Amino acid sequence: MMTETPEKPELDLTWLVSRMDASKLDLVLVEGFKHEPVPKILLFRQNSGHRVEELVIDEHTIAVASDVSIATSLPLLDLNDVHRSRHLL
Repeated sequence: MMTETPEKPELDLTWLVSRMDASKLDLVLVEGFKHEPVPKILLFRQNSGHRVEELVIDEHTIAVASDVSIATSLPLLDLNDVHRSRHLL
């Protein structure tokens, strides 16, 4: 499901997921919703125009995926090696 409505208030993630048929799902991937209290993997690309210092790692962050080395105690997934990263998912 994809929804982009910048002119409207942000939709509630719990409500959006409740609209899905859970019997047919193994995993729900979402982009955005970084302030929601759900398990998340932070993504960072070196050429994204952002600095690594801007990453907000909170108690819901379970891993970081990046194309550069990042100092973290969390699992660090290599964005360029999906075969090794798939085990976390």
